[in-house]
Amino acid sequence: MLHIYTGKIVYERYATETIITFVVPDGKVQHHPCLAYWQWEVEGSGAKNVNTEFTGQFQETTDDQVKIRAYDMDTFWFLWDLKTDFVQMMDKASRKCGPPIQLTMVYPNTMFGGRVSFV
Repeated sequence: MLHIYTGKIVYERYATETIITFVVPDGKVQHHPCLAYWQWEVEGSGAKNVNTEFTGQFQETTDDQVKIRAYDMDTFWFLWDLKTDFVQMMDKASRKCGPPIQLTMVYPNTMFGGRVSFV
């Protein structure tokens, strides 16, 4: 079963209170895929309102945290705290983390009372 989480990303001058959506399989198991979608307010190139698709997988999983590395993007990754569902975007080069993003599961918990499953 897929789980959908949403939160608000704040990252330097590129995003302020921008909605981010994560789509992940149940369990957040190592090597499982992870998709994330958001819109940068401005990119490093100066382009505005750029839709971003992050396709990656869970790696370096521990009991408390999992690192999500991208397949097609080599500039940053996400660190997901499995106990609190806080996620931080980390710049790969500087190892600097953005502020924590509090995620809320919106499917399957709240949608249709949690009773619908897509097969």
